[in-house]
Amino acid sequence: MAKCNIAGLFFEKNRKSSLTNSVYLLDYGSAQYNHQIEEITQYSDAEIDAFSEMIRLNPNDAQAYQKRGKIYAAREFYNQAIEDYNQSLTLDPNNYHTYNYRGTAYYRLENYQQALADYNQAISLNPDFALAYYNRGYVRQKLADKQGAIDDFRQGANLSLQQGDQETYQQALEIIKNLEQQD
Repeated sequence: MAKCNIAGLFFEKNRKSSLTNSVYLLDYGSAQYNHQIEEITQYSDAEIDAFSEMIRLNPNDAQAYQKRGKIYAAREFYNQAIEDYNQSLTLDPNNYHTYNYRGTAYYRLENYQQALADYNQAISLNPDFALAYYNRGYVRQKLADKQGAIDDFRQGANLSLQQGDQETYQQALEIIKNLEQQD
């Protein structure tokens, strides 16, 4: 089973990942995640143009909108990313990954209520999606809901353990410990 790898939730400008200072949320296993991040961060305007052409040729391709949105988000063009995620969700309203991605774009824009709504929807569509619990935990931290954050990290940790991801499970336990020690 693929790892959720919450240590790699967001790649900083220096591409160093850290669970304690991050949120981006590409839900890939460690090696696949790192490969995907390298691909996305290397995208240029030409790649955006290529996805735009794919969309022009097939405006009902939800995945093309989602992928272009991920490129926009990786390049920190969050409003454009949200527009593409919106279109992707119009075409494929049950794609929990897209809700997760859009929630992260909202998070990066500090629109925490909308991020929370998207993570809630991702969890509603797939209650076993550990990454969405971690993301919602980060949002709840920003909203000063310490207990809610702890509960989400605990649920994410339990799911990670059930899914055989011991590394992520341990990282989540450390976050929970740190949260519990805060005033």
